[in-house]
Amino acid sequence: MPLGSPKSESFFGKFPKQYEIFRRYGYLSPHRCFNSIQVLTDLIMNIKKGDRHADTSKLEKAIDALVYQLYRLTEEEIKIVEGEK
Repeated sequence: MPLGSPKSESFFGKFPKQYEIFRRYGYLSPHRCFNSIQVLTDLIMNIKKGDRHADTSKLEKAIDALVYQLYRLTEEEIKIVEGEK
């Protein structure tokens, strides 16, 4: 399986929980990715309304993982997006 394949564990890199969800339920369709991103975004907004300093980084990383999957980014492309060398 190619390194950047959505079916490889390394595709999810820093997001082992998302990999476990993916492994259990399979590849998410673009529609499901969009819906999941929308739900997570709404959740972050609601959390921030209550406490604008609340740590939502885990939710933000989950959104990142969904966007990477939606666009089928390779590990190399993800590194570029995240500014890694």
